[in-house]
Amino acid sequence: MFEKKKQVHITIDDGPSEQYTETLAGILKAHNAQATFFVLGENMEKWPSQSKTLHDFQLANHGYKHINNWKTSPRKQRENIERVEERFPDIEKYYRPPYGFLTLTQMLYCYGRLSIKMWTLMTYDFNHYKTQYALWKRIQSSLRSNRCVLVFHDNLKSSKHTRWLLNRTLLEVNHLSKETVEYSQ
Repeated sequence: MFEKKKQVHITIDDGPSEQYTETLAGILKAHNAQATFFVLGENMEKWPSQSKTLHDFQLANHGYKHINNWKTSPRKQRENIERVEERFPDIEKYYRPPYGFLTLTQMLYCYGRLSIKMWTLMTYDFNHYKTQYALWKRIQSSLRSNRCVLVFHDNLKSSKHTRWLLNRTLLEVNHLSKETVEYSQ
């Protein structure tokens, strides 16, 4: 009997972006890697050509705007999720709250409608106070666990680290004989 490869979920939040989406998609394609992009609706509308770059990848809902749900009314939280569903009906039925701030309102709204997807490791690719090597050591350690869901970011703030970390991560995934996967229902 064949042993199933261990799986890694590569997820990328906040895109698409004007500057980095094509580069990140190119890195993933060069490694024949699957990934899930948790996109912002306003960015999908702002940069339609970059949105088209993502057609080979799984797209999921990260809200229309990157709002702090703990500082937002329940009505606005629901509207932020619904707006993406209405404007982009082909996006997969998965949701990740911005900043990982999940509220009861969101859980109730998503129940039976969207599957909430969090992570096992925030890569902190947006942290400019840490070196790439320090960030990499955390990712490397996480890749050795059985269940691994990594979060990278597609935005200007994370651009200093993301490309290198993503490429290095995919090399390690291959070295560990693991496979990248998308979410499935």
